[in-house]
Amino acid sequence: MFSHDPAGATPWNPDSVTQRVAIVAERAGVKATVKSFRHYNATQLLAAGVDLQTTAGRLGHGSGGATTLRVYAHRTSEADRRAAAVLTAGLPARPKAATAS
Repeated sequence: MFSHDPAGATPWNPDSVTQRVAIVAERAGVKATVKSFRHYNATQLLAAGVDLQTTAGRLGHGSGGATTLRVYAHRTSEADRRAAAVLTAGLPARPKAATAS
C-alpha cells in the first residue's frame, strides 16, 4: 500500500505506518491510531450521506456493506438531527395555543 519506490515494488514495513501515526499523534497531543482514522472515515462518510456501497468500497469491504455497518458505522448527533428533521417534516403543524384576553 505504501512504498518509497514509485513502482510500488518495495513496500514499507507494515508496522512503519502504525509507528509514524503514533509518533505524530503523540506530538499533537491526541490519541489516534490507524484504526481510529478508519472508523472516523467510515462514520463521517456515512453521516455525510455518502452511500453505503461507496463507503464500503473505499474501506475494501466486499460484503455489500454488512461489515461496514456492523463494524464502522456509528451514530452521530448530526445524522440523528437530520433523521429527526426528515421524520418531523411531514407532520402537521402544532395548533397554536389559545391566549387569554
